[in-house]
Amino acid sequence: MSNGTNPYQAPGASTTRVGPRRLTRQERALLTQYLKFQSAAPGHRFYLFGAWRRHLYLVGWLVLVLVLSRYLDLGAAPMIVVGMALGVILNDLSRSRLLVRLWPLFHHIFDWDRIRKCVDDDVIETRVDDRQSVSYPNTDTQAQPSRP
Repeated sequence: MSNGTNPYQAPGASTTRVGPRRLTRQERALLTQYLKFQSAAPGHRFYLFGAWRRHLYLVGWLVLVLVLSRYLDLGAAPMIVVGMALGVILNDLSRSRLLVRLWPLFHHIFDWDRIRKCVDDDVIETRVDDRQSVSYPNTDTQAQPSRP
């Protein structure tokens, strides 16, 4: 700890590129979705139909596994697949419900002008002060317990 390193910093974090970069496809889609939510908050339709394509794909595979298990002796393997797929669907639904519940908070704290600028320019500016202004508790060497 005496060498000035931050114990809470992820390995390789010092090599993180700082400055402007293009948005990834996922980032652009997420920010675009947030901009849509700025005028109309997400509701029950969002979490019921938000990932319907992926859920339909999973249901298709489930039907295939169950049909194959009827004609082949697969034991309990199909039920494991069914449980995993249902877990994925229920996880998606719970995350969507959480977003709907927390949206008033997000709507209040998001910098909408910055989000709109990122989407319009297709560039995000990683600010140096975002990473350097974070203070971590107990990082001074006197507060750390000595190790044998």
